[in-house]
Amino acid sequence: MITKQFITKLRSIDEKNRILTLVASTEAVDRYGDIIRVKGWKLANYMKNPVFLWGHRSSDPPIGRSVRVWTETNPPALVHDIQFATKDVYPFADTIYKLYKGKFLNATSVGFMPLSEPTPAYDEEGNLTGGQEFTNQELLELSAVSVPANPEALGRALDSERLNAILAELFEVPRDEKVERFLRDLDEGASSLSPLLKNLMRC
Repeated sequence: MITKQFITKLRSIDEKNRILTLVASTEAVDRYGDIIRVKGWKLANYMKNPVFLWGHRSSDPPIGRSVRVWTETNPPALVHDIQFATKDVYPFADTIYKLYKGKFLNATSVGFMPLSEPTPAYDEEGNLTGGQEFTNQELLELSAVSVPANPEALGRALDSERLNAILAELFEVPRDEKVERFLRDLDEGASSLSPLLKNLMRC
């Protein structure tokens, strides 16, 4: 599964039903040069179990549910109505709801699976971005997150093969050692990043 985090736009608030309308994804080029085309979203399977998670933690109770998810074309966007659990049902969900309302939280994340091979991405001027263009993808889950996609954020979960390839291009050490060191850095947390991870995040 690939995850992408976006600065979200709070469109509206239905306080009676605890529903927030949020923009989940756009066609903006992210820091990796990747683009997700809105017309490529497949939503049917997600709507069979439309949970809204905290930080992609599928083992934790959901903080809410998507009562509606749709795409727009002008401008292109994936938009969702999220209904949050009440305080008596799940106090943590109520806290997240209030943080969004107060604009202390301003990011959401989409988890998706490409249904066809992505192609090289080009910007509006026709220049290669160095990333990939996703044109056919299934939405797997939506999450509330505290860190949006920006030049300082690792906004994508990479499979081990792709991670090996990226690290092989960056560093003069064996591939397996690169992965082990990278994973140790993630476990240690952002406050104690080694030079390896810091260099990766600058790329």
